[in-house]
Amino acid sequence: KFISWVERVLSSYPKNPYMNLFVGLAYQIEGDREQADYFLQRAIKFSGENDYWKERFHVFGLDLIMEDFPKSREEVYASLLNTQKMVLDKANIEIETVN
Repeated sequence: KFISWVERVLSSYPKNPYMNLFVGLAYQIEGDREQADYFLQRAIKFSGENDYWKERFHVFGLDLIMEDFPKSREEVYASLLNTQKMVLDKANIEIETVN
């Protein structure tokens, strides 16, 4: 459902690098590497087109995800968790992990 919803929204905002990156990650979770790579390449392209997106991706650590794009479902989850921790550490907020 997430993928189909984001793809519908992307039709109105095709150059939004956030949407392209996250739908790419969703495809990686689903095991569709071809689509994951397609949307990763779009995210790289669109996030690099202006300083606003470059800064946003850097602040939230999304540039790091694109540089070392997860290769499996487990790596996607680990990458997102690491990114969450980094952002919250920057904001001086502690994460409570539920095991």
